[in-house]
Amino acid sequence: MREWKKIFSVAEGYLDLGMPEEAAEELGEEEPIDDNLFEFLVVRSSILISQKRWCECEAVARRATFLRTKDPGVWIRWAYATRRCFSLALARDILLEGQKHCPKDPTIHFNLACYACQEGKNAEAEALLRTAISIGKGI
Repeated sequence: MREWKKIFSVAEGYLDLGMPEEAAEELGEEEPIDDNLFEFLVVRSSILISQKRWCECEAVARRATFLRTKDPGVWIRWAYATRRCFSLALARDILLEGQKHCPKDPTIHFNLACYACQEGKNAEAEALLRTAISIGKGI
């Protein structure tokens, strides 16, 4: 039986050192079939992000999102990979859905503000940024 917590820690350590190939080797390909699956997917997506393997990351991050819809980080990670693999419009749609599940997360609002700004929707971007700041002050 694999010691998943130790494996995750070592893989994250490799990532912190800028060694994604070693992190991937440590994590391996075999997915856990228990409560460790979510953490496995998060670490796997971190590895894929560091390798700029956006489309693979999008699929992994999507799976993690369906396991923990109330975790704002997974929505952000999924949108991040989607933006690079597909489009900003699809990424925005993901964050809008994430906003429904995590309405008090300032980072989702901040990212939506960035997307609105990139689309030239400055008034919308400003409103979203103000909301993000307001929510952030309450944390």
